[in-house]
Amino acid sequence: MGAVRGRYALLLQECLKDALAGYVGLDAKPHAQWDEYRARPGIELICADAGATKRYRAAADLIFTQSALETFVNDIEFFMQIATHVSSTNRPTLQLHLVPSGACLATFRWHGVRQYTPRTISRITRLSGPETSRYLYYLGSAACNRVHRRYIIYPCLFGLRDRRERDLDTCERDLRQAVQDDEAGTSDEACFHALVLQARVQLDIFATPRTG
Repeated sequence: MGAVRGRYALLLQECLKDALAGYVGLDAKPHAQWDEYRARPGIELICADAGATKRYRAAADLIFTQSALETFVNDIEFFMQIATHVSSTNRPTLQLHLVPSGACLATFRWHGVRQYTPRTISRITRLSGPETSRYLYYLGSAACNRVHRRYIIYPCLFGLRDRRERDLDTCERDLRQAVQDDEAGTSDEACFHALVLQARVQLDIFATPRTG
């Protein structure tokens, strides 16, 4: 979901290799790069809304959204459909949903119809059955937000270009330091939340979340 340009298809192919049987990406609008990605074996990109997922769920065991849920008018209905599917099948299913936090409004500005907090995310997790394990992670915090504002938001406010490409080395250095600072800190100003829902599968990488 939220296929946008389709680059996540390439990333998953690179990471999973032969373990990835195929990729179906949905987005509410088409993108110019889709023709290039569609030419690759195993990649299908479709212009549709969240309601179109029903025809693809039966074969899906990895459901991934990136900055997409906040654009769904009814995200609860979307998760109710997935929960029903997961409960009715014996297939292992892994879900990973990356959503903007309430604290990131000042950094990313308004996007979609909502931002997420641990409390609002709990409405989603309660829909899952007993076969599903739930984990919630904070991605970044105050230091990462400051770097984002310094290199992206502030230049744009003054009519300047995004500084990341112009000052690539400096930006990467500052971002790495910000990640380390956020890991060592206790701030709850998360940039994003990562919601992981595992049904009939246990991955050690998701065993120790920061929160959730």
